[in-house]
Amino acid sequence: MKVMTKAVLGLFTAFTLGLFSCEGPNNPGNNGPDTTTVTKQFCGVPPEMLVQLIKNYKTQVWTKTSDPRAGKYDARFMEISIEQLENFIAYAKQSAKKDGLNLASIRMYYINYPGEKKTEEYLMAHPTDNVFDKYAGCHSIALVPVVGANVRDGGRRDYYSTGHAPATTLDVAALNSAGNLVYMPDNCGATSPIENHNEICPPMRGCITATLLEAADATSPL
Repeated sequence: MKVMTKAVLGLFTAFTLGLFSCEGPNNPGNNGPDTTTVTKQFCGVPPEMLVQLIKNYKTQVWTKTSDPRAGKYDARFMEISIEQLENFIAYAKQSAKKDGLNLASIRMYYINYPGEKKTEEYLMAHPTDNVFDKYAGCHSIALVPVVGANVRDGGRRDYYSTGHAPATTLDVAALNSAGNLVYMPDNCGATSPIENHNEICPPMRGCITATLLEAADATSPL
């Protein structure tokens, strides 16, 4: 499990930072007429290295959580819309400010939907919007704000609910309070705190084309 977590973390980090370098001009915003110049403050890996890391994840982790011969597939990426991600961060910062806290970072938890993976054949024959059926046995991620002085603050804490000061010991009762800050996309159920699947994509038909998975799978097909 620790090996899988480290591999997934490495892949997600590479995916988040990939396709960028430490050099080059400032990148202007691309949402509407805003002409504000944004200074890039992050680095990444070359695209060809990212493709290799994706292949590594497939061979070292994904093959252990999937069974292509049986038509059972786990996720290989999760896509979050810019609008939802921007809103999540803005709302978290606003909530932290109201509670007198500083938003230090966003923590990404790996989660797994309960149950046994369904086969591709079964899912095609039984289409459903119930994610607990559709993604049973598949993994995803949950986003939770973290408060503290900064991302390197050893005392930073999960900020899972507005109005509840983060503590070293988890207050389980507070998890069920109103105004929770766990990331939930707009197509989730009202009572499920882990329905953050959003655009999670098991590599079935239509999920590989026009993604880096296509390049990674060119030399290692399913």
